[in-house]
Amino acid sequence: MLARGIPVHSLCEHHLLPFHGVAHVAQPHPGPGGWLTIGGGRLNTGQTVVAVAVFVAIASSPVALPVLAYLAAQNRVRQPLDDLRVWLTKSNSTVMAVLLLVIGVTILGKGLAGQI
Repeated sequence: MLARGIPVHSLCEHHLLPFHGVAHVAQPHPGPGGWLTIGGGRLNTGQTVVAVAVFVAIASSPVALPVLAYLAAQNRVRQPLDDLRVWLTKSNSTVMAVLLLVIGVTILGKGLAGQI
């Protein structure tokens, strides 16, 4: 099975940014052993690799940067990281409420726009 040129228009719920493109879907072996490939439209292999690498670097930075900072300068970042941990522990309910509100509004907006 092969489908090409499927228009994709959606909103990233994590980054709250729209994205648009074309998807190509192939499933050469239907059934449990099948695989699914979604390509990025007009990008060649090198551009796709660069795009994935940049996305992974940006997406992992909220976790990687504090860890790298701690490994590089333990004494200098220990106190700010401890303060952040205390604040996150104390404000956990508020942070989760805001996060769930944003996700709910995003899903509601998509439903009203007919994208779900």
